[in-house]
Amino acid sequence: MKTIQVPDDFDEYLLEKMVSKDWLSEWWHIDDVKGSVPNLTDQQARDVLESLGRYHDANLGINWEVIQSTADQLFDLEECEE
Repeated sequence: MKTIQVPDDFDEYLLEKMVSKDWLSEWWHIDDVKGSVPNLTDQQARDVLESLGRYHDANLGINWEVIQSTADQLFDLEECEE
């Protein structure tokens, strides 16, 4: 098994789930959001991730289209392009 280094204060429960073959989780980063919606600030990308975490439809999951749609709902993207 590959060893990974984690901070001392990392939650052991989460670490166990990350490496277990019995669990699946997806990790999204603000760079993923900004790659899909390039004109967002870091904070806006964080707001998109927070909204996705709270309100996404588990039947649809989180994907590029959902990320773009969430950003559209939260921000006037034409204003961000300026």
